Amino acid sequence: MLTGRARRALVEAAVLYAVYLVYRSARAHLRATPHAALHNARQVIGMERTAHLFHEARVQSWFLHWSPIVRAWDVYYGGLHFAVPIVAFIVLWRRDRARYRFFRNVFGWMLLLGLVGFAVYPVTPPRLLAPSYRFVDTGRTVGGIGAVGGAEGNGGGNPYAAMPSLHLGWSTWCVVALLPVVRRRWLRVALVLHPLLMLTAVVVTANHYILDGVGGVLAFAGAFALAAAASRIATRLRSP
Repeated sequence: MLTGRARRALVEAAVLYAVYLVYRSARAHLRATPHAALHNARQVIGMERTAHLFHEARVQSWFLHWSPIVRAWDVYYGGLHFAVPIVAFIVLWRRDRARYRFFRNVFGWMLLLGLVGFAVYPVTPPRLLAPSYRFVDTGRTVGGIGAVGGAEGNGGGNPYAAMPSLHLGWSTWCVVALLPVVRRRWLRVALVLHPLLMLTAVVVTANHYILDGVGGVLAFAGAFALAAAASRIATRLRSP
C-alpha cells in the first residue's frame, strides 16, 4: 500500500514525463526546410566568425583520434543530459518542496521557449553540414554505449532543433536549482562543471554551435524570469 507521499511523488513523476513526451512530440512535428535551416546555420557561423568563436571543428579534431574519449563525450551528450535533471528533480522534491515547484515551472517554461526557438529559427547542426566544414557526426561514426549517445538520439526526430541548445539550458537549470541545496564540496564543484562539460560535449559531438549553447542559457534565463513573474502574479491573486 503506497503512502500519500509516495502517491504524490508518482503522480508528479507521471505529469513530468507526460509533459516531456508532449514536448518531444511537438519538437518532432515542427516543419522546417533544409534550405531555411542551412541559411540560418550560415548566419550562426557568420556571427561566430565575427566574434572569433567558430572553432568547433578544431576542438572536435583534438579528440577524433581517441575513440574511447569520443564515445565518452557521446554518452555525456546523450545520457547525462537526461540523468542529471532527473536526479535534480528527485533531490529538490525530497529537500525543498517549494523550490521544487518553482524550478519545475522554470523547466516547463524552458521547454516552451525551446519549441518557439526551434519553430522560428531552425538550424542545421554542424554534423549535417557539407564535408568542407570538416565536422564528423560522432554519434554515427563512433557511437556511445548501446543506444545512449548513438546517432538515433540526435535531434529527437527533428534534425534542425539546434537553437537554442537545451543541453546547455538544462545543465544550467541543474546548477541554479541544486547549488543552494547541495552541501558536499565535490558535488558543488561537479555541478558547476556540468554546463562546461556539456558545452564541450555538444561541440565535440558536432550537435551544436557555441552560440546554440548561449541560446540555451538565454532560454533558461527567460524561463526563470517567466516563472518568477507567474509566481508573483499568483501570490497577488491569493492575497486578500
